[in-house]
Amino acid sequence: MQFDFHTTKSIFLQRGGSANLAKLIQERGGKSVLIVTDPGVLSAGLLEKTLSGFKSAGLPLQIFSDVQADPPISVINNAVKVAQEYGADFIVGF
Repeated sequence: MQFDFHTTKSIFLQRGGSANLAKLIQERGGKSVLIVTDPGVLSAGLLEKTLSGFKSAGLPLQIFSDVQADPPISVINNAVKVAQEYGADFIVGF
């Protein structure tokens, strides 16, 4: 496998920032987002404010929640496949 890796130039930290995530992504031209998380985060409701912000902004998203600690390559490949099939132009780890 060959790829280029580019890391973010900016990191945003603010109280309640997860509710504003959709707006930040839209300001940067994002049109479809993949949120990558694990089942525990999802079932604990930790994404609720974020999801509410996406709904309010009308920004479509897909959630990949099959992540586990020290994931095997098969989990990573599945996440990549979901991102490609969905056409995500932003990927958020949560």
